[in-house]
Amino acid sequence: MAFLNGLFALLSVVLFILLFVALIKPSIFKIKTRLKAFLIFCAAIIVCLVGFSVTMADEEKARIAAENKVAEQQRKADEIAEAQKEKLAEQQRKADEIAEAQKEKLAEQQRKADEKAEARKEKLAEQQRDAEQEVEVQPEKSLGLTVEQFRTKLNDEIIQADLETVKPLKQLKVEGNVFKVNNLANKNIGLVGKVNKNGEIESLVYIVGALKDSSDIATAMIYPGLTAKILSPEIQTEKKTKTLIKLMTKAAEGIDKTENFHKESIGGISYYSTASKDLGLWIGFEAEE
Repeated sequence: MAFLNGLFALLSVVLFILLFVALIKPSIFKIKTRLKAFLIFCAAIIVCLVGFSVTMADEEKARIAAENKVAEQQRKADEIAEAQKEKLAEQQRKADEIAEAQKEKLAEQQRKADEKAEARKEKLAEQQRDAEQEVEVQPEKSLGLTVEQFRTKLNDEIIQADLETVKPLKQLKVEGNVFKVNNLANKNIGLVGKVNKNGEIESLVYIVGALKDSSDIATAMIYPGLTAKILSPEIQTEKKTKTLIKLMTKAAEGIDKTENFHKESIGGISYYSTASKDLGLWIGFEAEE
């Protein structure tokens, strides 16, 4: 069987070669057409292959079947591996696309956040610039005199008036932003002044308590009168004196009233007076804004 099997295999190879020769020149085999030559040699090859298959030993068939099976399994394994490889590549591609999309999304979010932060920064800077432009230095309220200037000018007026009952002021001591003088001319007359941050007087108030007689009252009136004279020197003294007398008169007449505050403005300064049985008579000067 092995001999016949080998013979059929050899004949199959020879016939296959002769088939090509017959297709090129069929006249060698005394065949008229190439088609007829093709059919004859194909039929012969098929017969040889059938014979080769029939005469093949069982062991050989089993070996070939096993080889074919292994080859088929390998082919399927290769196909599965290739499919798995393609699947993994597709998954990796999708993962890369998702990662790239996430990266672009984060970059866009960061860009927007940076734009918002920059916009806020610019807005704050603009607000700061606007605030700096709008800020105006508010001038401190002032009667136009420092404490020492006030003392000097008032003392000059007192000396010039040459009155025995009115005495010049001694050195004024500022504590915090206030200075006080008690018992002016040894009378029940006090003076309180308020000083601004620039060291200039912001307000003055004379506080007159209970007085013994008319001469004490006259003395008490002189200090506010001389103070009015040195304040707002461009305003006539007569006008300021009349205003003071009018305010003090109203305050004295209304001493029993609950509402007893009287004020007038002269040259940017508020002249005021109030009176009560408990607090006495107050005559004040306050710088206006």
